[in-house]
Amino acid sequence: NKRWFTKFAELYKKELGLPYVCNVRVGTFDGHILDALIESNCKMAIAGVESGNDYIRNKIANRRLSREHIITSLTKLKNSGISLYINNMIGFPEETFERFVDTVDINAIIGPKRSNASVYYPYPGTKLYAKCIEEGIIEPHRVNVNEERFNTVLNLPGFPKKQIERIAPVFHLLVMYQRIVYKLFGQKSRLSIKQIGRAHV
Repeated sequence: NKRWFTKFAELYKKELGLPYVCNVRVGTFDGHILDALIESNCKMAIAGVESGNDYIRNKIANRRLSREHIITSLTKLKNSGISLYINNMIGFPEETFERFVDTVDINAIIGPKRSNASVYYPYPGTKLYAKCIEEGIIEPHRVNVNEERFNTVLNLPGFPKKQIERIAPVFHLLVMYQRIVYKLFGQKSRLSIKQIGRAHV
């Protein structure tokens, strides 16, 4: 609600003015809303990109956001002086290692303060849960809330369980590596995770 937030930002600046952190969604803070965030003393914003792969993000996760919009919007937010943290998710249905690398790639291009990754978990009652059951990539008795966000209960042909669970905790390091390679050698360098991943598919 942009009208509500504009009013809130004005009152917050007037009455408190203390530094604050907020969650943002791409497409909701462009233009005067970004100005309001800055003027009201927002110091850190957390954005959910989920996946850098267009198919996974838009067809599987139903985010309906273009890669270009995500990069432009979050880069502008970062360049405004607000510390940017990006949350991602790996291990979606139909995800492969090559598709996952697109998530590392988009984070490296944007260059947030920190990039985090959680493991996708199929919540019963959702459309994606039904899809997982229908495609036989999950056994219903394995759904356990204790495994949420850290372990995968899916059997993905192109993205093995062990690989997913090893990558999630060190995701931010992969982003840092990719970013350094891009700065030194460019996005087409054979040293980038994107090129290495394609070479092994």
